[in-house]
Amino acid sequence: MKYCLPFTLLLLLHLTSIAQQNHRNNKNIETIKINNIQKDYKNLLILGSGNMASRKFIHDIVYELNKRLGEDDITYKYEYLGADDAQINENLKKAVLTNKHDAILIISPISSSINYYASRNILNGGRYVREGHQNDESATTYDERLLEKIDLQITEDLNSEPIWTALLQTNINHEAQKIFAAISRNLIAEMKKNMLIAPKKK
Repeated sequence: MKYCLPFTLLLLLHLTSIAQQNHRNNKNIETIKINNIQKDYKNLLILGSGNMASRKFIHDIVYELNKRLGEDDITYKYEYLGADDAQINENLKKAVLTNKHDAILIISPISSSINYYASRNILNGGRYVREGHQNDESATTYDERLLEKIDLQITEDLNSEPIWTALLQTNINHEAQKIFAAISRNLIAEMKKNMLIAPKKK
């Protein structure tokens, strides 16, 4: 019997750790194509596309980018292009022709989904299990997780190869608005790392 208590505590800590890992707001930006030539863009055209969920996701990122681009003396214009290919292509041409820019940031969803998790209390600790859309009478709360996979590209001319490409992947609480500030900070940091934003002049 003397070994039961330590084992129980160990199991509880392990389950709690899994819960925290599953419900942490994960956000990762991975550069695919590196840029190593210093740029000094001043007018950025940001173009987004996708379904309504992706549209809101991109809008929230752009809203936070507004604060940080200004700190680097970069102005921007954001245009939502639509959801279907025909609409996107038509609006893309209009946006490029009517907006002054020296670079284009294209934000294109690859996949988007919302997962649901239910939480139970076990041995005074939390254990999270994925429940999908099924009802669970013993669940105390449900957590919506937004899973997005986004393609990022920066180009100076739509007819030329992108200067920089990256992949943004998130697993975040559907209502965690503060996370978009962190995503925008990460995006700006990755752009600076790839010499897409000029260092501030002293």
